[in-house]
Amino acid sequence: MVERRTRTQWAALVRSFARSGQSTATFCAAQGLTLSTFRWWQSELRRAETGRSVAKDVRILPVAVDESDEASLATACLAAQGVAAPPIVIAFSGFEVRVAPGADSAYVAALVVELRARC
Repeated sequence: MVERRTRTQWAALVRSFARSGQSTATFCAAQGLTLSTFRWWQSELRRAETGRSVAKDVRILPVAVDESDEASLATACLAAQGVAAPPIVIAFSGFEVRVAPGADSAYVAALVVELRARC
């Protein structure tokens, strides 16, 4: 009969694997785990951890926008012609993220946090 493990037990196994220095196949064989199930739990726990850490790390900061009269006039002219406003550009670590005005701020914040973590 297959032994059922709790989420807490799987989290402990994933942490143990990370410290083991073994390949996934070797670790699973030694623990009597199915490789595909172990990889699924690794992925599931990583996804859950990322979701929590992004929620904790996201901070919306006040931003002062200093538009020149020329830029304001250009944006107004585009809007009058039915053309979408130019994208908002977020630049950091040599990357630029272009976001359409009105984009979901929580999504943009989570995206920036994730990109910063990987750069």
